[in-house]
Amino acid sequence: METKIKLQSLLKKDWDSIAETLYLENTGTLAKVRENDKSSFSNLEEIDWDNL
Repeated sequence: METKIKLQSLLKKDWDSIAETLYLENTGTLAKVRENDKSSFSNLEEIDWDNL
């Protein structure tokens, strides 16, 4: 039972994060952040996911 509660909590947390990201994208906020962000984007294909 405890594992189920933790899983539900994790899934809700993940969903909330996705929903927030979509909201920020739809309102143009992420575009503004990207304009002001001086760091470079990472190519996902170049990331060594096994050693991350």
